Amino acid sequence: MNILFLTPYITDFSAYDLWLRPLGLMQVAAAVKSRTNCRVFWINPLDRYAGSGSHSGSDDGCGHFHRTVIAKPECFKPVPRHYARYGWPLDVFESRLQTLPPMDLICMTTLMTYWVDGAVFTLEAVRRHSPRAVTAVGGILPTLMPAASRREIRADHHIFGAGENQLLDLIQRIGGRELFKTRPSPIRLEEFLSPADPAYPLLTSRGCPMRCSYCASRLLNPEFSQRPVNEIVTEICTASRLRRHFVFFDDALLIDKEKRFIPVARAVSGMNLRLHTPNGLHVREINAATAQALHEAGTRTLRLSLETTASDIHDRGGGKADTDTMRRAVDHLLEAGFYPANLETYVLWGLPGQSIASVHATLDFVENLRIIPRLADYSPVPGTPDCRRLQSSGRLGRSPDPRRTNKLYHLLQTSGYSDDDIKTVRARCRDIVFRVRNCHSH
Repeated sequence: MNILFLTPYITDFSAYDLWLRPLGLMQVAAAVKSRTNCRVFWINPLDRYAGSGSHSGSDDGCGHFHRTVIAKPECFKPVPRHYARYGWPLDVFESRLQTLPPMDLICMTTLMTYWVDGAVFTLEAVRRHSPRAVTAVGGILPTLMPAASRREIRADHHIFGAGENQLLDLIQRIGGRELFKTRPSPIRLEEFLSPADPAYPLLTSRGCPMRCSYCASRLLNPEFSQRPVNEIVTEICTASRLRRHFVFFDDALLIDKEKRFIPVARAVSGMNLRLHTPNGLHVREINAATAQALHEAGTRTLRLSLETTASDIHDRGGGKADTDTMRRAVDHLLEAGFYPANLETYVLWGLPGQSIASVHATLDFVENLRIIPRLADYSPVPGTPDCRRLQSSGRLGRSPDPRRTNKLYHLLQTSGYSDDDIKTVRARCRDIVFRVRNCHSH
């Protein structure tokens, strides 16, 4: 049986490759290759290190995608921005498809609910190559918006939640039990990364025990589970033969830190690695020992989850980071050897009920800390309490078009902020970043 694992194009007003690696799909593909005798194929048009012949950007694995401006969907007509498809040029994608044999099963993930047009476009293109293949779609869209997934994407199967066992069951139904190995082979994620890619995606846990009103982590992974330390360290040591940059995809990297992260960090200290935490760290978990472990392990991208200083919204965020906790965390990190320009924190804005004054108050606090603010545009995540608040307010339909969960659409059309509010906040954030970096350079 020939099985293609597929990552779709992005369709959005903007997109940047901040270590966007389809780790969930990689894990499912690796499990299928380990446990079956199926021929596994892989196409990821978001892989800037394969297919296009160019991967401009920083040497840590981040950079700009190839961009093609396309027509906007009708609901985006009021948004004064170009709409584009991000990923390989189409001739590269088509030529890659032509190298493949006909597929028996096509398995496509989805990455954001509002990237639905990219998913539709990608699957239809592959269907033309293998019109008789069974198709299965999993990931974010069918898990959070099952009805919209069925309505928008023409697929035979829509997989909700964790996909590994469901896909293995589907393979057995299609091809029979004889496709399965008596002894599984080792799982190797490296096979699904371009050899030129300097970054390795790493997951040490699944889910998050917090209950933030704006986050879907518990919807995507209802149970919080952690991997054994020795398994994580072995994976890092094996992958470090080819790569120096390791990107933690955990939603709760520092939860139970004494049992998991700190032992891992100490085990890899001295290996000359570069660690990155783009998802944001829980500030209340950063003490002196954690800060020292982060520094000694070689952490280069360190993003914190302050998000807001507003007490009412802070309570909806599970009490992750009040101002005193944030100050202590920053002090510990500076004492461990980080510079202010090394420390970044997310400032979440556009939340239901969040005033523009509270956004400026959070920026005031970050400015006084003399660290880097990173604006995180809120997008309504279906199934979360904050998204339900938007729906009940009438600003988002009861069964919303997945496109209307787009973060820029929400910010410009349904957040309640004026154009001047948005421009002022963005300009102020850029100014703070410039001054922190300029001060550090001197």
